[in-house]
Amino acid sequence: MFESIFTIAIALFIATTCCFIACIVSTNTIYYHIGRVLFLLAVAATTGTGVIRFSSFPHEGLVSIASTIWGYFYVLSCIIILIAGYLYFSRWNTQWKSFMALTTPFITLLLLISIPFLDSSRKFATEFNHDLLPVHIVSSMIGELLFFYSFAGSVLYLIMERSLKKKVFITITDRLPNLEAIEKFNRWSITYSLVLISAGLVIGIFLVYNKFGKLFIGTAKEVHIYFTWFVILSIFILRKRSRLSPHKISIINIIVFVWAMFLFILNNTYIARGFHSFQ
Repeated sequence: MFESIFTIAIALFIATTCCFIACIVSTNTIYYHIGRVLFLLAVAATTGTGVIRFSSFPHEGLVSIASTIWGYFYVLSCIIILIAGYLYFSRWNTQWKSFMALTTPFITLLLLISIPFLDSSRKFATEFNHDLLPVHIVSSMIGELLFFYSFAGSVLYLIMERSLKKKVFITITDRLPNLEAIEKFNRWSITYSLVLISAGLVIGIFLVYNKFGKLFIGTAKEVHIYFTWFVILSIFILRKRSRLSPHKISIINIIVFVWAMFLFILNNTYIARGFHSFQ
């Protein structure tokens, strides 16, 4: 039952992606309406997989199941779904369908990555148990996921800019946000990404110092969050000071996000030593 619904959820997200891409390419609004329905069905199926998974292990707590590798990527998917829902009801509603064309394949990717770990017994390991630990984890995760939206906005900026310069796909440019709106969104997403990942980093440093008497003990996860914080800070400064063109900043944003995402997947799937790892 679990595997079947999980497969359906992935298939629905793939179909949703196709619809949101189609609603940008085509003038037919039916794709947008179908895409919204498919997205709701995909969310329902994803929620169902979580309910079934957690109810299948009544003797384990919610945190214990969520701390597995599959559970970790599932939680990431749920958080980005919630962010997508927030954007729909926020001031960015007019850009929603454009960003969904990149958000739904990203959710699909996260779910696909988790497939090899459906039956994995490896769990998130840490050397301490502190009330601030969940705050550190959630704040860092949301910060990193907002970094994804900065990446998505950068991709849309380059597509829109190229279409305008080449004077091609003029009907597409009519359905995409204008360059100014995209750039405002990029600044918003990178700003809140920096705020949240900085909060997560500060809490993490406090927890490490409280436990080990050191500010840094050199684990892979620590190195990754420092690296991610640094690149997010760099993108924030570049967008804030506007010393480079939005075109160049978008290219830099895309490159560093792809690299940070690669390290993120590597850290959360293959590294099995040290606290923060899945052991």
